[in-house]
Amino acid sequence: MSYPLILNIKGGPGGMWGHQWFHEFQMMAAAGYAVVFTNYRGSTGYGYAHQHAVHADYGGVDFRDNMAVLDHVLQQHDWLDSSRLYITGGSHGGFLTNWITTQTDRFKAAVTQRSVSNWLSEAGTQQYPPNSMRREFAGTIWQNFELYWNRSPLKYANQVSTPTLIIHSTEDHITPIGQGEEWFYALKANDVPVEMVVFKGEGHSLSRNGTPINLVERLKRILAWFERYAD
Repeated sequence: MSYPLILNIKGGPGGMWGHQWFHEFQMMAAAGYAVVFTNYRGSTGYGYAHQHAVHADYGGVDFRDNMAVLDHVLQQHDWLDSSRLYITGGSHGGFLTNWITTQTDRFKAAVTQRSVSNWLSEAGTQQYPPNSMRREFAGTIWQNFELYWNRSPLKYANQVSTPTLIIHSTEDHITPIGQGEEWFYALKANDVPVEMVVFKGEGHSLSRNGTPINLVERLKRILAWFERYAD
């Protein structure tokens, strides 16, 4: 018997998956999915070089690390079905979910959460001061325009074919809801199967401290989307 696999990508890129029980992974496993996750370059906990390798390289080393661990796990375990792959992630993981679907059609369905689709508009609407984006992209949008745009999933939206569910919240000031709306418009315009679920009154941390009814609804929506695109 073989099992479908979900690549679940952490946010950040700082922070790290730890050795602890995580209900979301257990829910996916209980529904019959294997789950793979990794502390890709950009994550904390592995030293300065590991954490800072992603600076000015969003969609580079972070993308390659996630795909490498996916390929490694598939190679190591013959009970995994490489034809039934799914992808999700939130915040930087949402950005990477968008980015990865512009680069490959390997995944049957995607759920992108509190994501970034356009670094140019993100730079001018997110809550952090300009210095934060200057640090991450080696300059402002006027100094390094090509990097901001070239690493924006929006630029390559016409390459996406993966059915995508967008989850965003109205009070998200870290990745404002316009990021999800831009991605929805882009996929819709390119005839990609897409839906957008908006959680009114929730913020960037919906998945961690949202109201109980919305916490449950979010999890139900993720699984329902993957199940819609099962064999």
